[in-house]
Amino acid sequence: ARAALKQEIGAIPDVIHLLFCANGWERKGLEHALKLVSRINQESPCHLWVVGRGNQNHYSKQCNELGIMNNVSFQGSQKDVTRWYQMADLLVSPTMYDPFSNSCLEALACGCPVITTSSNGASECINSRNGLVVHSPKEVFSEPAVKWALNMKHLDRSAISQSVAELTSGNEIKAYLELLKSND
Repeated sequence: ARAALKQEIGAIPDVIHLLFCANGWERKGLEHALKLVSRINQESPCHLWVVGRGNQNHYSKQCNELGIMNNVSFQGSQKDVTRWYQMADLLVSPTMYDPFSNSCLEALACGCPVITTSSNGASECINSRNGLVVHSPKEVFSEPAVKWALNMKHLDRSAISQSVAELTSGNEIKAYLELLKSND
């Protein structure tokens, strides 16, 4: 199914496909995601899909400066990002701060591994079986993170999806109700 989706949009085969899915690109760390693309591309061909809203002109200039303009495509806002999570080999979310990034949880639910920062509340859902948490946005393109990104294809997408299966709205409401009852 992943291969069919990639073929449908004309994705280049045998390339590491990264996804950056966010609005507010500065705070969410698109600059650092682009630097990761530049670093990975030195070792293995890769492509970054940028989904969401932001200043495309500013980041296109950065792509040109990094020599990766052909490795990045801006997809704009999407009504349903599920297929992007399904196609991507890795969601890159080098945020400076995010209380809890829905895109990280959605990617994990679709079986897509995640690299994010410890400043993202969703980092609490990430472990060695479903992603990588780095301390700061700049560390997303550090040598250890690049090595991990180059080798993350061994992760089991089904296990990644299962790692967040219990995080449903029904379970959240149940936990809140239990908390309220315990304070009686």
